[in-house]
Amino acid sequence: MEPAERRVSERLEMIKIKPNRVFIIGTMGSGKTTLAKSIANKLGIKHNSLDDIYWTRKYTKKRSPEKRERLVKKIIKNKKWVIEGVFQSWVGEIAKKADLIIWLNLHPRRLTWNIIKRYIKNSLSGKEKERGTLWDNYKIIVHARKYRTGIHKNSYRGHKLLTVKYKSKRVQIRGLKQLSILLKRLYN
Repeated sequence: MEPAERRVSERLEMIKIKPNRVFIIGTMGSGKTTLAKSIANKLGIKHNSLDDIYWTRKYTKKRSPEKRERLVKKIIKNKKWVIEGVFQSWVGEIAKKADLIIWLNLHPRRLTWNIIKRYIKNSLSGKEKERGTLWDNYKIIVHARKYRTGIHKNSYRGHKLLTVKYKSKRVQIRGLKQLSILLKRLYN
């Protein structure tokens, strides 16, 4: 077993093996939604996207901080939940209540490939709204590639600051092999 794979296995040994409350963070294109849907499916529940909590109309109209807080409190009251997203500044309660925090911190080349793959998939399936324009996707790639070097709250640094006090329940995934180990260990 390679060192990176061993680290994920060792971390999972220390964390509750079958978590019921999972919080997934990472930048755009890291696979948060795909992973959240997979875990939620295993738990038999729906996944919750921070985008849906933050926006009343996807990417055009923001929800008030009070309304966001009410929605988050309603979700985290449940015994089982999966929440995923990029936002960092207002999600402290989610991180606190989670049994497991999965931090998807993939290489910029992987992020770029994931974003391009999603664009093509949405184009072929006719999901025009979800696809966005080529220019939109280019901007997403640029933002995702700056994730590790950025100093904004939704950057690597921001996610590290968010999870530093929850290190004991955080697993950082840096590649597909580690992700595969995580999925095998979580619910099999």
